[in-house]
Amino acid sequence: MQSQQVIRTIKWIHSLFGDTVKEVLFSGHSIEHVPPEVLLTATHEFAAVQPQLTKDPNAKSILDAFGLAHLCDAGYPTRLATILLANFPAREMTPELELPRRGRLPREFGADLPSNANFRLMVEAAEAFERLTMPGELTHAVPPPEIISLEIVYTTTEPTIVAVAKATHLLGALYRTVAQVYQHPEPGNLSVIKVESGS
Repeated sequence: MQSQQVIRTIKWIHSLFGDTVKEVLFSGHSIEHVPPEVLLTATHEFAAVQPQLTKDPNAKSILDAFGLAHLCDAGYPTRLATILLANFPAREMTPELELPRRGRLPREFGADLPSNANFRLMVEAAEAFERLTMPGELTHAVPPPEIISLEIVYTTTEPTIVAVAKATHLLGALYRTVAQVYQHPEPGNLSVIKVESGS
């Protein structure tokens, strides 16, 4: 998977969840005093967008790489709601069932909330990857019109460097021809700002 695709997919995953889900499930803040209706709302909102995750192969691969494969498990929202709301009215009277700080639940409940740190790590990693690997021109939501994306797709015969160079040369010639036809100033030479290889 190309780095741009990884970054775009992580941003997309992050954008799927509303503020309630992010605060309750992924922020790392204590949920000890969060009202049960808010916990239920968070799990309901999570369940509503989960099918989008499971249908996207890139999202599934990335979540698995960050130890978050359970987020694609169809039964996870129900288990999570049960865990979060278990013995809620009795928390003050039953100290051993209290929700520990930082939103972590006792392991005997089988909760996956400790992995919320992995979700934050994934989002922060995408930001770091973007700063380190993306030229400034490619960080815009819509790349500037002067940016040309040349994608080479092949099945059996790999293109040679000579073929790639020739394709780039012909693309430049095409732009010069269009400029002449429409009497625009002749464009300068094409400059390569990023090269990626991946599936």
